[in-house]
Amino acid sequence: MIKRPKPGESEEDILRMQEDYLKNKSINKEFQPSAQVVNLRRTEHQTIKRSKASPSVVRKPSKYALSKGLRNTSEKLVQNDDSAPSLVGEVLEKNTDETQDHVEEPDNDKVYFPRTIPSVIGEIIEKNLDIEVNLELKPLPSQGFPLITKRDPALGLSAKYIVSHETLMDIDVTSSNLTSKQKDLNLPKQSFLLTHKDADTIHDENVKILSNMSEREILEEKKKLLYSLDPKLIEYMQTKRKKTEIEMEKLHKVEIEREPIDYEESTPDLSETTDTDSLWENDVLSHPNINKWLHFNHLETDKLQWIKGINKSKAKSDEPYEARFDFSGYLLPYSLEYNEKTKPLFHHGEEPHRPGYSLTEIIELSRSAVAQQRVVALNIIAGILEHFSVGTYKNIIDIPITKLFFLIRMSMDENKVMILEPALRAMRNLLYNRIDEASLDALIGFKEGTILPCLENDKSEIEELESKETELKDFHLAEIDIIATLMRTDILQRLYYILERIKPSFNCVQYSLQIMIRLARDSIETASTIIQMDHLMNTITKHFIPSSSVNFLFDPSILYNGRPILAALKLIRVLSLTSYEVAEKLVSKYSILKPVSDYVSSGVDSAYGLRLQIEAYCILSNLLHFNLGLENVISLYPVISTTLHRHVQGTDIFVNSSVLSTTHAAVVLQLVDCLINSQENSFKEQIYPLLREGMQKWLGQLAQMQAYTCGHLRTICSILNCFTSVIIHENISLDALNAALLNLCKSEGFKVMMNNLRNSSNLLSGIEDTAVHRVKNLMSLGTCVIDTPQKVLPTLNVASPIPVLASLYELLYFTKDKDMSVLFLKHTLSYLKHFCNTELCLINNWFTRMEMDFLIDVLKLAIASDVSESYKDLVYMVANKLCFILKMDKQSELEFLFCNIIFNKEWFSAQRLFNLVTLSDGHTFLSHIDDISLCYSK
Repeated sequence: MIKRPKPGESEEDILRMQEDYLKNKSINKEFQPSAQVVNLRRTEHQTIKRSKASPSVVRKPSKYALSKGLRNTSEKLVQNDDSAPSLVGEVLEKNTDETQDHVEEPDNDKVYFPRTIPSVIGEIIEKNLDIEVNLELKPLPSQGFPLITKRDPALGLSAKYIVSHETLMDIDVTSSNLTSKQKDLNLPKQSFLLTHKDADTIHDENVKILSNMSEREILEEKKKLLYSLDPKLIEYMQTKRKKTEIEMEKLHKVEIEREPIDYEESTPDLSETTDTDSLWENDVLSHPNINKWLHFNHLETDKLQWIKGINKSKAKSDEPYEARFDFSGYLLPYSLEYNEKTKPLFHHGEEPHRPGYSLTEIIELSRSAVAQQRVVALNIIAGILEHFSVGTYKNIIDIPITKLFFLIRMSMDENKVMILEPALRAMRNLLYNRIDEASLDALIGFKEGTILPCLENDKSEIEELESKETELKDFHLAEIDIIATLMRTDILQRLYYILERIKPSFNCVQYSLQIMIRLARDSIETASTIIQMDHLMNTITKHFIPSSSVNFLFDPSILYNGRPILAALKLIRVLSLTSYEVAEKLVSKYSILKPVSDYVSSGVDSAYGLRLQIEAYCILSNLLHFNLGLENVISLYPVISTTLHRHVQGTDIFVNSSVLSTTHAAVVLQLVDCLINSQENSFKEQIYPLLREGMQKWLGQLAQMQAYTCGHLRTICSILNCFTSVIIHENISLDALNAALLNLCKSEGFKVMMNNLRNSSNLLSGIEDTAVHRVKNLMSLGTCVIDTPQKVLPTLNVASPIPVLASLYELLYFTKDKDMSVLFLKHTLSYLKHFCNTELCLINNWFTRMEMDFLIDVLKLAIASDVSESYKDLVYMVANKLCFILKMDKQSELEFLFCNIIFNKEWFSAQRLFNLVTLSDGHTFLSHIDDISLCYSK
């Protein structure tokens, strides 16, 4: 064995080992190396060392050998040392049984190089071309060498910008030609590359520059361009030039063959177009080559108007123009800047220079067969009606309400939700005045909140027309009363189908319920029609007023999932105020007390749950006004007393406190007030101490306030009404109440309230009835006064003290404390003087009722108190003026004024009798006081 090399040995050591190995191998043929090759593949042919093939064994030639002409395989072509052992062994070729005939070839020459096979490539034949090639050399310049040129160093060195040397050689000229000016440069008459409107101007400038240059200078500039430009760009320009030359030749031939055209009649007046048009840059009709276009020999200008450029025009101040609206229904100005945001507003035919869509175009879109176009049109109509209902378009544009009403009503018959939702929204915006509804909801907790206004139109004109005609047409009826027309179209049946069968989205249900709320406010007859439709009311109570808890967060997915809907409870609240018959059916036929009691009993910690409970408390109070549901309310007494105790302990009326919480406390106190008026005695022992504690707390907070809101004073108003009922039914005096009131009278907080009285008066506002937005065929409360800075009625402003003052002076009348009453009356002196000296306004407005009630309470308090003669004169003038503005529902108050002030002998002094005008009843002259009082009482 020969040892193996070790680390650290040099090259000489390795060479010495090699000599020893070769020497030992030459002496001993069986000498084994220190390492051998082992085949690790586990096959049946695996061996440690392959044996040499026997020389007698002749193996068959392979297919590859046969294809190469190798026949004799007995001798190896690879040079090998026989004395050296075989490390790998022979490679055996897989043999097949097939045999191939082959051509005998001479014996191998045993040269160790591949044999040349001439048949692999074949014979090489040179291609013959018929085209003659001119191999003559181009003449050189006179100097014998090309001119030396220096490339501009500013040019790039990139390979794609380098032009071949042969290309540069083509542009070289003799020096004699370069020194002289080229007289005829053969410049083209027009540009072959530029096609826009400034092409001729640019071409003329280029020709002018080239005319002032020598040929050498031109060639130098050309060379610079060839260096700098991309070869592909150069090839593109050459190709475009050739195409343009070919097209011009064809047009020239066609122009020669065509007959001359007379454009005197067919050519449009191009002077109307302007180059500064910002909407359309190109005008096809003004193209200079229009006479060369095919089939343009007779222009049909009416068919080309849609592609013609238009002029910008401005509206004349003295001429009206058609109204156009954006997608939200807002009225647009005559002109508007054209940009990406306003681009969709110009997609219409008539008046293309003006933005927006006219009512005619919107109505046409609403009848489109494409559903998306109908949706867009109905959304625009809904937006227009929303702005119209708040008086935005008052004295600006007349909206055809009747036509839009029928269009919307027909769209409501669609069962597709994508069309049904904007149609219901448009109908809601037409009927349901959201400012009126918000104003009525603001009265929740006040005394006026339990009174339902009547929004019925005058039926006398309808009765007169029905007596003259056999049948009143729908359109004529809609011009007089839209609500009556809507009821004629079976709107309730359609709303039932939508809510029960279609079961649409939350918005659709909300709009449907709000439409029904407006119908319920119309009249007692309409409310009775709603309550008598059993399947509709059962659907509402089943899906939208289920018996469940109200302690949940609002989400649109609560619809049809056993959760109450706020709009449905508001509908029940409005119906419960209509009449005893309607309220009785709500209790007996639809069992409304069960879900409402569940809502009151439920714990709540969310805003939506509080609103649901407020509506539930209001419904119970309304039913108690008709002596309905008393036993059910008594069963809820533990819940009511617990809730009242929580409000007394935790609810404040400061400006930074929650309005929703104070409203909740107010409706709880209203329900307590109804229980007191029902003369139920089982709860008095616990309720009265809570009332006394709450009164002292909240009146004390009011006395300390430097600022307040009307919403926070709901709690004060409700608890004052509770004490009024207690005094009336119990006939007791409350020293704690008198002390709290006396403290309030002397406080700064009360002075702040009285200072806001003048600015919150409807009667003294100076607002004419014409300033209130009203619609002839659709009654409203007239809450929106768009022509004033406040935009709403003064009585409804955020700092109005009138609802609280009405309850306060009514309570003072029943306390019978004359000294304290005189103190409170002194605060009203300034207001009463303004009342006597000012022409009264808004006397027909429904919300003026609160101010009239306040004046009546002041007059009653003055009668019961010992006021001075000067104050009596002022009170007499106020009573005399107030008699002319009281409505029919105030008949008892009017009789009180007649009996106690106007025709009272104690107040009717000789001086006042002298100032009266003689009155007559028919032919009989009246001079006695009792006769005059009897005449007015009739």
